[in-house]
Amino acid sequence: MQASDTPKTWRHVPLRSYEYFEDLYKNIPYDCRIVAVEMGGKMLSEFKHPQRCIYLLGAEDSGIPDNIIERCHVSVSLDAVNINSYNVAVTGSIVMYNRVFGN
Repeated sequence: MQASDTPKTWRHVPLRSYEYFEDLYKNIPYDCRIVAVEMGGKMLSEFKHPQRCIYLLGAEDSGIPDNIIERCHVSVSLDAVNINSYNVAVTGSIVMYNRVFGN
């Protein structure tokens, strides 16, 4: 829990931690989709966010391994001009903004 969490998000949004993807995969909540956010996926501007989903963002240097992307329900990419990739925090913020205020 962070001191900056003034709305006390932990009361409303579950936070779980898994050491391995396989553990996460075995514990996906009912009717929840895993959305990989990675270069080469469907453009975010054309993507309809599932009501319940887990957004999976990879490491900045290596991304999400192919064997994990294959197990995700869908892969989305940010629409970008002249930039191959964004920092993970920026990417996550853009995806969440799009979920709330996008199409």
